Order: sequence, then C-alpha cells, then structure tokens
Amino acid sequence: FTPGPYAIRLSAAAYKFWRFTHQALPTELASRGILKEDGTPWLDDYPYAQDGLELWDAYIKYFTNYLKLYYKGDADVVEDPELQAWWTEVKTQAHVDVMNVVKEDLMRAGKDKDTAAKEAEKEVWGFNGGIPNVDKLAWILATLAWTASGHHAAVNFGQYDYSALMLNVSSMVRRPIPKPDDKNDPAYKALVEKSSDAQEAEILTYLSDFTSTLKVMTTVKLLSSHADDEHTLDEPNAMITDKAAVALNQQFINRMKAMEMKFINRNRDPKNWTRVKGKTEALEYTLLYPSSKPGVTMRGVPYSVSI
Repeated sequence: FTPGPYAIRLSAAAYKFWRFTHQALPTELASRGILKEDGTPWLDDYPYAQDGLELWDAYIKYFTNYLKLYYKGDADVVEDPELQAWWTEVKTQAHVDVMNVVKEDLMRAGKDKDTAAKEAEKEVWGFNGGIPNVDKLAWILATLAWTASGHHAAVNFGQYDYSALMLNVSSMVRRPIPKPDDKNDPAYKALVEKSSDAQEAEILTYLSDFTSTLKVMTTVKLLSSHADDEHTLDEPNAMITDKAAVALNQQFINRMKAMEMKFINRNRDPKNWTRVKGKTEALEYTLLYPSSKPGVTMRGVPYSVSI
C-alpha cells in the first residue's frame, strides 16, 4: 500500500512480462527451474508445488471429463462459433497490449510484421489461432480456474498469519538503511553502538509506525477472511444442474476431500521438514486445503476470487 502514485507504474512495468501460459502452474514452476523432466518437483518438500500440482491435475481431469459430456470430439470444439469467438475476443482485446509489446520487440530484432505477430501470439498464449481440441480447452479452463482459486488461495489466505506481526513483514521502511561498511555514518553508529532495548528502539525507527501497522493489520485480516456465503471446492456447485454434470462434480468433491486428507498427512510426516520441523519452528502448510469455515483460517480454496 505504500507505493501510492507509483503503484500503477510498477504494475505496468511488470505487466509487459505477463504471459497466459505462465499462469498455468506447471509452466510457472518449470520457468523457475522447479520441475524435473517428468513434471515432478526436484525439491522433496516444496508444499506449494506438491499440493498445487495435485490440485492442478484434479482440475485437468475434471474439466476434460466435463467437456466430453458436451463435445463428442475435437471437431465439435473447432466448430463451436461462440467458443471460438470468445477465445478470439480474449486474445485480441483482453491482453492485446502485451502482444504488441512482444511483437515490437521481435520486429526490432529483425522479424517482419506478420512473423512477429504470429510469434508474439504463440509466446503470450501458448499457441496460434483458435482452440484446436478438447485437451487444449481443458488446459485453458484449468489455467483460469487455478488463477482464480488455487493460486489466489495460496497467496491470499495466509496474509494475516504471515504478516500481521509487523516485525515479520514491515509494510514500509521509513528511513534509508545505512550501508554496513560506512562506519562514519551516524545512522550506522546509532545502530551498532547501542544494545538491548536502546538498539531495539533504534531499529523500530526504520520500520512501520503504529498507525501504518494497524492499517495493514486491519486490511490483511479483511483480505484473509473467508466470507459467510463463500463456496469452497469441497462443496457442490449449485450452478450445475445437468445430472451427468452433477455426478462429475460430486466425483470432484470426493477427490477434494481425499486430497485434503493427503495434505494433512503430509503435514504430519516428519520427513517434510518445511511443514513440520518440530512444530515450534514451522507452520503447517494448509493454504491449499480445499475446505474452510468462514473467517480467518489460513486454509480453504474457493471456487473463485471473492473480493
């Protein structure tokens, strides 16, 4: 909250690197070197990746089976005019500015206009043209669902537990921090020459003041709270009424409940040191537990972003 008028400028600078393909969890993890060639994390205990990939796999299977209720084959996808018009609108209107940035970079590198446009489209969206088949459509839907549910839950519902304590995550630095080798700087001397309570008081002059801390605590508590009428992935989707689709949704719900128990058992396994570590030194990773009651729970994956 502290950048103020610079927030939009910071967002704009980062936005030009946005890629739809990187919103898909496996692609995002692979871009950071987290995955092995077989698609599994090379880290033995990376809770976000481990739990998240299982949720991603459940999305892919659910959407694939759901789509096959209504699309008998890839040709039905290709020949669906409303679906293809929606995808064209997404690519040509929703993020056309990002594609233009990539295209211009490619043209400056020597590509002709048409080639640059095609390569920019593929880089941003993962493929050119319309949606070619059921599998690609399932991937698109899983990417959208992950962004608005699992990914949002992982970065949002732990904010209060992780950052309400100002000393853990200060929302601002009020003074320039002295360089560690500048021993002639009075600010440096004030930090290193004091001790105990006096040094603590000096450190606090660099961190958020009382009013700022209270504002951030209040805000992140609100952001971290599940609403009373929020629906999480372990609950039936009331928007679905077709009997075959309702049955698939129930299978998905059953998988969510089984998955949650699997995540709970991971948090109890001593070999998963980032989750356990004696319990006094680490928090269990609960952010991707599908279920949650209302309020601040540090768990629960809603069907969609609820802010």
